[in-house]
Amino acid sequence: HRDGLMVNKDSPEAMDEIIWMQFFEKIHQPTESNVLDEVSDNPEFESIYKEHIKKLFYLRKGRQYVCKNNYAVSRIQYLLKIFPDAQFIVPFRNPVDHIYSLVKQHKLILEAQKQDPAALDYMNRCGHFEFGLNFNPVNFGNDEAIKKIRKHWGNEEWLEAYVLVWREAYKYILNRQLLGQAKNHIQLVSYDLMCEKPEEALISLSGFSEMDFDESFVKGWSKKIKKPNYYKNKFTKKERNYIEEELGELYEELCANLCLKGA
Repeated sequence: HRDGLMVNKDSPEAMDEIIWMQFFEKIHQPTESNVLDEVSDNPEFESIYKEHIKKLFYLRKGRQYVCKNNYAVSRIQYLLKIFPDAQFIVPFRNPVDHIYSLVKQHKLILEAQKQDPAALDYMNRCGHFEFGLNFNPVNFGNDEAIKKIRKHWGNEEWLEAYVLVWREAYKYILNRQLLGQAKNHIQLVSYDLMCEKPEEALISLSGFSEMDFDESFVKGWSKKIKKPNYYKNKFTKKERNYIEEELGELYEELCANLCLKGA
């Protein structure tokens, strides 16, 4: 990712999606809704997924399973059906910087996949379709939005495509039906505020997730949390204005719902 983090063979990787793809054949099919909700049903998957987590608990002597999977956003209701005590931490960032980061990341991965076909094979096997040659947008039930995203993508209009991707994901999170069913299980986290007040953010996350961050952990990581200094946002004024016009209102709504749990 060229983001200042050293990665080696012992680094954690998000492999959760491999299991989902084995049991839901159309889970990344953009021509139909990819949302899994409380009426979704796959007993075999549910049984194996639970056993998978139990196995990790046994091997790691753990008591909580932490999963970083972007696609979980479209499965919150279904996951709550399987795990009624699950909690979901949903980070967001001011859209001008977030879209720039997405476009930058896409270009890096696109180049890597062109240079080495193994990179594309790896991402296909792992179920990472957010960037690169195998880009595949999540259909949150809005077929028209998917058509527009794919059209922009075909024209290599990355900025416009990711603006719609951003909008669809966070619109879904703020959906009244979802909030009505899962409100107390979702915590929105502002990346920008976390960088400004990291200790407060970590303490809030600790309370929400019941992961019990001790004082040394909070103070230690608070010194490391900061905005990126390894690149600068090079969007033009016109591009910035476009993003703000398209996403500014939704961003304000996200900020207004920062404390979803117990609100």
